[in-house]
Amino acid sequence: MSLVDNGVEGKLGEESPALDQEAAQPGSQALISRTVDFWLLGGASILFWLFCHFLEILNPHSASANGFINNLPALFAFFTLIINGPHFLASYHLAYSRGWGFIRYHWFQLITVPSLLAVALIMGDIMFGLNITAWTSFGYALNQWLAPLGIFLVIGAYPSFGGELIHQLATLMYLTVGWHYTKQVFGCFMVYSRFDGYSLSSEERNLIKASLLSVWGFNFFSINSVMNKSQFYSATSISHVFPETLYQFFEVFTVVLFVLVAYRIFYQRYQKNGELPPAAAVVAWLAMFVWWMPFARSETFFLFAVPLFHGLQYLPFYKKVIDAQHIDPSTSTKSFTYYFCFLIAAAFLAFHLGPEIIDSWRETESRFEMAYWLVGAVLFINIHHFFIDNTLWRLRDERVRRWLLG
Repeated sequence: MSLVDNGVEGKLGEESPALDQEAAQPGSQALISRTVDFWLLGGASILFWLFCHFLEILNPHSASANGFINNLPALFAFFTLIINGPHFLASYHLAYSRGWGFIRYHWFQLITVPSLLAVALIMGDIMFGLNITAWTSFGYALNQWLAPLGIFLVIGAYPSFGGELIHQLATLMYLTVGWHYTKQVFGCFMVYSRFDGYSLSSEERNLIKASLLSVWGFNFFSINSVMNKSQFYSATSISHVFPETLYQFFEVFTVVLFVLVAYRIFYQRYQKNGELPPAAAVVAWLAMFVWWMPFARSETFFLFAVPLFHGLQYLPFYKKVIDAQHIDPSTSTKSFTYYFCFLIAAAFLAFHLGPEIIDSWRETESRFEMAYWLVGAVLFINIHHFFIDNTLWRLRDERVRRWLLG
């Protein structure tokens, strides 16, 4: 979730007389409540991050800690079903319930992208074993040209079209997911700054945004500094290779930007006029660093915890929208409960039961040595979710202003 405006800077938090008139008393607004927002936007994830590291320290010396570590993935699988799945489908609900005019206006994100992904996955199933020698030749020629730059892109490394397609879609997913996570945190910071009347200049907004995007860059280039084969569900993915100097640059750049935000925005403003940023905004920003920075994150729980807490961060915004559509709070609570229960059931069908049925029918595990449609569903939803949110959270949209800012 990222929130953007239509101005030159294009970001939530842009000073605007119209929006100033709409804003409520500083410190009185919240998505759910001030306390709940603090924990859902980042506080809970930071607390769990500390707990993870505590378990990892105890693990070599404690059977109990080892037991917790072995059992937590199963617990995360359950919470992913009831939190992360609904967070994906909430974006579909918000986008496609806006009507045909909204869908037609955002035709690329809401029609073209899902259509292309669906066609690609269907073709990957039908033509999975197709020889792709031409892709291999293209990849070899491209990498010869890129070699002086220290770049090696894994193109045409798989013997068949289906395996190559899954690999390339996984690459696209990693690119879009990292960008999307950082922009969602930026949106959290901007919304709560608006709630509390914590006015940010264009320079300050850009500094916060750059600090978050640098985390994404640091993480991406650290993973893709050497070639590694990793498991993605039942499929395999091979990392690309970029110069180690990029990884080293982002390592320093990220730390510098972290210090600049802490000093320039948090400390200097407090020293000058006693202003402190909203606590919910700070924990959202800080959680991005503790979980994503390679030298800080919990390697044991990273792949489980990050998507879960990202979904948890999204749901208060969804509830805020549902609440804004009802005058009676009791009615809005019932509506949110009904929607949320439906989204859990729909997520189970869309991401688990449905793909498993298709995989069984198509016998993909025996034919392709992977649960093709289970993997494909995860890739489809992650990539498309990036594009859906790009249409939804735009401050120039009068409905979004009314939903979030009252």
